[in-house]
Amino acid sequence: MSDILNHFIETCRVHNPAAAAGGYPPFTAPFRRETPLNSAPYIFPFADFRTTFGTNARRRRIIADAEAALDALRRHGLMWHLLIVGGSFIRDEDRPSDLDALVVYALDPAMAADAAPVIAGIPPILRRHPHVDFKFCPIDISPLILVKRLLFFANLFSYDKDTHAMSRGSIVVLPETLPETLNASGIEDACA
Repeated sequence: MSDILNHFIETCRVHNPAAAAGGYPPFTAPFRRETPLNSAPYIFPFADFRTTFGTNARRRRIIADAEAALDALRRHGLMWHLLIVGGSFIRDEDRPSDLDALVVYALDPAMAADAAPVIAGIPPILRRHPHVDFKFCPIDISPLILVKRLLFFANLFSYDKDTHAMSRGSIVVLPETLPETLNASGIEDACA
């Protein structure tokens, strides 16, 4: 991982305890002091996500089911780059219904020439993992479509159906080993 990307991720992680204490709000600081580093989405490497949110047997079972689904998808040719997580799993509930996430992915280069079988294989894999509600977004599409889907799901996951307000932030979960696309140059601008 590049030094700049590592610095960005580590700086974001510093704010996770304050975000947790506030129930993962969209913003943790006064408005004029907000930056991409100290606000939602909050960044968690998968190991940190597992430790932070696996606080009881049900939550650990859901996380294990999500990991199994992601492993099955990877073996099938769908390489996940990050997850945007929200919903009941992020709220302070002992019994979340499932793990809602947008899976940002790329196809395994060996499978990319014929994507149809990979895409067709997703629903059967997900049926074997009842504790996940995954939606998908390819990373190698038009930036407009990518940004639109990312923002839609980040906003959806932040929306509280009871108060009709954006009351929660979302979580970005990173794989243990970052894909090369996350190590690309240009991250310097995100730190500004």
